[in-house]
Amino acid sequence: MHPIDALTTCVDAGALKAMRLSRKETQTRFWGRFGVTQTRGSRFELGQDIPPPVGILIQLYLAGVVSDGDLSRARQSDGLAQSDSGVSPF
Repeated sequence: MHPIDALTTCVDAGALKAMRLSRKETQTRFWGRFGVTQTRGSRFELGQDIPPPVGILIQLYLAGVVSDGDLSRARQSDGLAQSDSGVSPF
């Protein structure tokens, strides 16, 4: 297994959904902070594999290394747009 794949397998979609619900956040708000559309976030919550870049970003967020402010500033300063796949290009 590639080291990046090992990192992303640690991201439990069920736990993310439970965290989102406990925070009373919509899928749009929760997944949007990671550059993911509501539709794609819903698929992740239903068990679709989370791509390594998104999984790594989520792990950094959960570890407190990356904050909501960091994610917001990165999206604004770089002008990152979401691609058709539902995941931002970073």
